[in-house]
Amino acid sequence: MICRPDVGPLRWPTVHANECFQRSIRGARRARFMDTRLTFFTKPDCELCDAAWFVVQKVVGRRSIPIDIVDISTGEGKRWEAEYAEHIPVLHINGNEFCRHRVVEKELRHALKGCE
Repeated sequence: MICRPDVGPLRWPTVHANECFQRSIRGARRARFMDTRLTFFTKPDCELCDAAWFVVQKVVGRRSIPIDIVDISTGEGKRWEAEYAEHIPVLHINGNEFCRHRVVEKELRHALKGCE
């Protein structure tokens, strides 16, 4: 509460404060969503990659989260081959390694919570 001698105590309306709080939460979620980017490292003829990709698509669903697919056996993906050749598939979230070999649906949902 703020007290001013000329008008007495000032009180912010509870509704206004709550609306501001809700807007800031929505803005934070939107910002988190806007910053989220997945990178899926794969290679041809990889059954684990197919299974992991299915889980990624299932979790991402209708969210508009950009997903970069990097084939480590060709082109620019070659620079990742030394690091990930035996560990494919690999999933990065915002440039940080999230998992290798398998994507656990529950863990990915938790990591992307709020990205709607």
